[in-house]
Amino acid sequence: MATIANTAAASERHLGFPARRGRTIIRSLIDHEILSPGAPGVAVEIGAADFVSVLIALASGAKIKDAADTVAQYTHMTPSGIHRDTVPNAPMKTAFDYLVDAVFAALGDIEMQRKVAPLTFDFCETWPELAVHAPEGVTRFILVGSLARYWQSGRQRRSTTISGLALINAARDLFSTE
Repeated sequence: MATIANTAAASERHLGFPARRGRTIIRSLIDHEILSPGAPGVAVEIGAADFVSVLIALASGAKIKDAADTVAQYTHMTPSGIHRDTVPNAPMKTAFDYLVDAVFAALGDIEMQRKVAPLTFDFCETWPELAVHAPEGVTRFILVGSLARYWQSGRQRRSTTISGLALINAARDLFSTE
């Protein structure tokens, strides 16, 4: 398990987010009960899923006060905004689930890491969207009911892009037992 300081440092070193902002985001997520607080005399422990929550809040450009709501939106975003009930027998992951799987793959064997390395994660800051660029195409995770092929706002799209390799390095730095 990682600590607040380790997570903020790894986010700065591998993903380019200032450690100070990382610590502030983590505190905000703890205050909003997205992350579990530590006990008296016990540091906050951040697991892989918690790291994904921090990553979402940082990469989406969420304001400190909106970080918890942004993380919650990612737990509801599906590929192309398709409602799960329309495809009942197909396993459908949310954006949050997809990112957690990518972090666990980054911690897996070399074959799993080879699947994550060529990916690019594009976190839209203007509206809730995660575009995952893979060699075979792009998967857009958006809120259910949104139109995937259309701009979600009249404003200019602004996003933060994180490479699969950077995600692998951050995850291994935080959680690898080597």
